[in-house]
Amino acid sequence: MRRLLLPFLLVLAGRPCWAQDGAPAAGRRNALYLEGGGRSPYYAVGYEWAVWRRPRATYLLSAGLGLTGDELSGPLGLGLLTGSGAHHTEFGLGLTPAVRHYRRADTDKVLYLTPLAGYRYQPPQGRWYAGAGLTPVLFIDPPSYDPWDFSTRWYASGRVLLGWRW
Repeated sequence: MRRLLLPFLLVLAGRPCWAQDGAPAAGRRNALYLEGGGRSPYYAVGYEWAVWRRPRATYLLSAGLGLTGDELSGPLGLGLLTGSGAHHTEFGLGLTPAVRHYRRADTDKVLYLTPLAGYRYQPPQGRWYAGAGLTPVLFIDPPSYDPWDFSTRWYASGRVLLGWRW
């Protein structure tokens, strides 16, 4: 065992740190945002995490909370930012479970499925970012007596986004 340890340490000492080669400049991976429209029916406050960053693409996960009148929603999303520099094309898919009339005994559970295509201004080293996009929404309303007999409808929506990264 000791005979293998010295050659192993010499090999490791002579290699560059592969995890850092080719990675984008150190940037901010976490963000808080305020979103109007988009994945939530009206607005949401959320958290976004850059899961994987490449030189021309960033993959994102997000989760939030929306509270409007008598509807409570929890938007979840996957996203892709393409491009480099400050200007990005953004694509994404959101799934938002929501509860209507959450203050009463006869609550109504609904689901929103939201694909996204938009623009995001996000400088590589900046803290603030903003975005806008189009989000067609598939509204799914399962009745309480049979969750598989649900009604659906599509409607058009937009999204505006303002966030802060750290």
